Amino acid sequence: MKDLVDAVVNEFGQGPIDKSHLSIMSKRNAVQAGTEILNFYEFIAQAIENKDVDEKLIRDSIERQFTKTCHYLKVIIELGLSTDERDPRKTYSGILHLYQRWNSRPLIAAQVTQPTTTS
Repeated sequence: MKDLVDAVVNEFGQGPIDKSHLSIMSKRNAVQAGTEILNFYEFIAQAIENKDVDEKLIRDSIERQFTKTCHYLKVIIELGLSTDERDPRKTYSGILHLYQRWNSRPLIAAQVTQPTTTS
């Protein structure tokens, strides 16, 4: 957990948050909050993929926030990727596919995604 906290704080330290003012507890809370936000976006991405919701409506509503959040929390997404090539399941795979579809480029340089159809 400490490695994840340090990685996220280092990432945020390059943005609007001054990492020197964060206690270890607030750092952990920030990571937990980031994980919960990513879980919500994964839920939305899977709902779009399954055509349970209208992609255009969702994209018009949250695309900017989704893209910025993915950049800020990229380190959590990277740590969620499986290192076992025999295991195709990836944490946040829906986010990775949706990000690539909406931005015409992968979020993570080494990311290889399956082609998906757009609505």
